[in-house]
Amino acid sequence: MYIRKSVLDISVISFILVCFTFTSVYAQEAGTVPENGKSDSDRISQTSDVSGNSKAIVRNGILFGTVPVVFLFGVKAWDWSGDHSFYSRNEGWFGKGTDYAGADKAGHFFAHYMLQRSMYDVFNWTENGESQKWAYSLGVSLSTGFLIELGDGYSSKYGFSFQDLTMDYAGIILGALFQRYPVVDGFLGFSTTYYPTAAYRHKFNNHNAVKTALEFVNDYSGWRTMLDIKLAGFDRVGVKLPYALRLMQFNIGYCSRGYANYDRGQFERPKTRNMIFGISINSAQMLDESFSSDNHGMLYGAAHRALEYYHLPVEKAHYKEF
Repeated sequence: MYIRKSVLDISVISFILVCFTFTSVYAQEAGTVPENGKSDSDRISQTSDVSGNSKAIVRNGILFGTVPVVFLFGVKAWDWSGDHSFYSRNEGWFGKGTDYAGADKAGHFFAHYMLQRSMYDVFNWTENGESQKWAYSLGVSLSTGFLIELGDGYSSKYGFSFQDLTMDYAGIILGALFQRYPVVDGFLGFSTTYYPTAAYRHKFNNHNAVKTALEFVNDYSGWRTMLDIKLAGFDRVGVKLPYALRLMQFNIGYCSRGYANYDRGQFERPKTRNMIFGISINSAQMLDESFSSDNHGMLYGAAHRALEYYHLPVEKAHYKEF
């Protein structure tokens, strides 16, 4: 079994960089204080200029910076040396005989789902809601997924994976569909939960903590990926449910156990594939209903997105091995 690189590395890095840039620019724009003595029209004009410049910087930085950043990162971290011919690998999907029983495929799906939705949020802001936000967000997300697999095809370690690219694009397409149709987005969403395994905690405590901390995405036995079916969506079709029901969501998920490279030696465990069925609290909806105003600001937006993507472990779940 070969050691697969972190399937979430570039997507998480992109997401963090985008959020940091977006937040910093927005804060700069919102916090711009005009000089004393300026008229109201001068202040509006100055703020508008700052807004336009800030949005142009973010837009162009992502559009023209994503490919070279991904390429340089791949050459440095993922052995995209190009010293041999292009090749591909058939990794399979979610079968028992695959390297990680599909946990890595679920990671590819969710990472690019999150990447597309993040890109949409940013370009929706830079383009003032205009239709080109779709071309920009989809273009960046699709090209990122393809470039990663293309680079892997020239790597001595990984190889091009049709299965990985398919899961990347499935996450991107569903992310775009949820953004395009708010009613569907109200009812459905994808989230993930991570519990560090005993094997990972052992390595973290006894080896290079900094390096190990960056490898948590490879601790596949600690991850779960879920489809959330949210009762709060009824509000978007004009049906007002009681508060307790609006906070309820049903979950259908997947995880594998015992397939990760950490599950070796004293920490070896039986290899299993599990479907997850559960009921949980919609924490993002709870955040929404904790504020009376619709204008919550940037901090609220970041917290809301985080709670949509990360499934808080407040639930009743049943695992079905197959």
